[in-house]
Amino acid sequence: MVETLVPDRIAEPQRARTLGALRGVEAGKGGDAGTPSKPGGHHRSLIRWRNIALRRVVLPVIFPTNGGERVLDHEWKNLIILDDCRVDAFSKAWREFGFKGTLRECVTRGTDTRSFLLENFAGAYHSDVVYVTANPNVSTVVPDRFFKIIPVWRNGWNDEYDTVLPETMYEYALDASRRFPDKRLIIHFLQPHIPFIDLPEDARNSFRVLPDVLRKPQANASKTSSDTESPFSVYLPPWDSNWYLFELSLGNERVRELYQQNLSHALPYVKKLLDELPGKSVVTSDHGEAIGEPLHPLIPFRVYGHPPGVRMKCLTRVPWFVSVPSTQGPHGPPDLPAHGDETEHEVDDEKVVEERLRSLGYV
Repeated sequence: MVETLVPDRIAEPQRARTLGALRGVEAGKGGDAGTPSKPGGHHRSLIRWRNIALRRVVLPVIFPTNGGERVLDHEWKNLIILDDCRVDAFSKAWREFGFKGTLRECVTRGTDTRSFLLENFAGAYHSDVVYVTANPNVSTVVPDRFFKIIPVWRNGWNDEYDTVLPETMYEYALDASRRFPDKRLIIHFLQPHIPFIDLPEDARNSFRVLPDVLRKPQANASKTSSDTESPFSVYLPPWDSNWYLFELSLGNERVRELYQQNLSHALPYVKKLLDELPGKSVVTSDHGEAIGEPLHPLIPFRVYGHPPGVRMKCLTRVPWFVSVPSTQGPHGPPDLPAHGDETEHEVDDEKVVEERLRSLGYV
């Protein structure tokens, strides 16, 4: 997911305008009445140079090293990845779902999925690993690094919720365990990553169109508006985050609640896998999530999403849960469908990947 770094002094004005745009969407007005005007190239350029300065100058100073752990340095037969899972969120929930094992805090090498994949897998071919993934980034960032990638994001996608549901990942994972008993499995769930399963349908529809609404120029925009005089304009250009737009419309507390609920949707199916998959199983995450935490005590920016290179604690501290080994074996329910071979490449992959990544807030 792309991120947004937002100065405190403009967070509330942007929130008000986003709410206005949402009200326009819900009323069927296309959001014009509440839509901020689009700044010119000068303002976009200032935002671009601000981001470049942050990434090339500021971030290397305040986050100079990557002390994260490599997942392949640890022993496991099954590695279950909960995309975007903060360690505090997992810590609240794992006992509630009957997990048996030990939990510690792990420092991940990535702050987004792409950097996690590159830091952990790009340097070699892993002939002993089958990667079952709901996240399309695995298929595009490290497509040839594993014995096999099973792209559940392609054929297991749920169009109603714009995601891969946890029960679908459970089915594909058990099927992969049966088909490749001599391989190690990486099972990459999407939850708690957005979209939120518990979001009402009307809110999901608003979220789908909100980025376009906010980027639409206002027909009668005032050229003297004070908002357009700032390099931190209320206009949100393509490199800013759909997640931030969404957070603006709901508020941090509601977002945290939906985030925790999204994790809770996945954990029953993770628990079933821990009970049924043979061998040592570990549950972890590729990265955490920022929900308005300050970038640094001396820098007045709040961070949303999971930006690359921003090694804040909320982004780099993830769970490392080692489960008590299962003795049950991969039996599953008797009517569990077999998914057969997945073709690694299809003619519509590029279009499908773009659609999936857009639903997840990456483009």
